[in-house]
Amino acid sequence: PHPPTRAPAHAPRVAGMASEDAPPHHALAAWIGPSVLAADLSRLADEVQRMERCGADYIHVDVMDGHFTANLTFGAPVVKCLRPHTTAFLDVHLMVTNPERWVDDMATAGANRFTFHVEVAEDVRPIIESVRARDMLCGLAVKPNTPVASVFPYVELLDVVLVMTVEPGFGGQSFMSDMMPKVRELRRRFPNLNIEVDGGLGPATIDEAAAAGANQIVAGSSVFKGNPPEVISIMRRSIETHGNGRGPAELSPIVTEEQPPPGGA
Repeated sequence: PHPPTRAPAHAPRVAGMASEDAPPHHALAAWIGPSVLAADLSRLADEVQRMERCGADYIHVDVMDGHFTANLTFGAPVVKCLRPHTTAFLDVHLMVTNPERWVDDMATAGANRFTFHVEVAEDVRPIIESVRARDMLCGLAVKPNTPVASVFPYVELLDVVLVMTVEPGFGGQSFMSDMMPKVRELRRRFPNLNIEVDGGLGPATIDEAAAAGANQIVAGSSVFKGNPPEVISIMRRSIETHGNGRGPAELSPIVTEEQPPPGGA
């Protein structure tokens, strides 16, 4: 689902990262997904449409059940309500104890990708198969204290691996740079794998994640509380530079203004 982009191997590396630590460049597209956990929830459909006009590649929806995490957020009814108002790719991230219970509901609601946590079962293969049977893409997420090797047996069945760079449960946390070895290990072992990172991402932290090999970025507070089109374009350029290895002339432009709504000024 993610077309490759050219990846000439001449981009600079992030300062302080030894060349032997940096994974090879990859040819995967940069995707930036605002997390609606940081949106104005009183006008959620408008916020999603605004993010599309600001250049978002997808919309990330954090689903929490109050058991797997201490917080309680959205469910399938919210996704179902959003679907008629947007054509955006809806990426649902289930931080729940029993994700298999929600596969059918999320598929019916219109979710495009269903990501759940490797920690929920000793063998998550049956859950992956049930997600695919409902024609959704499937991702597997790993919490900070979980070894990244836990996802290795399933990678060939997945569309993305999500490395949490904060503890799941609440927005606005600080980026955990000590999670980057997980990203680098995934990129070295699986050069064509979409690697998503979630937590504390913004202009100040994106270069480290991009250089480690992440190509899909979930960002909440930095997007919604900043200038969304500018933040999104800065993060995209970082992936193109440090991940794809593009030179300055090949980078996407910096955008500072959102596109007007259809039929509006």
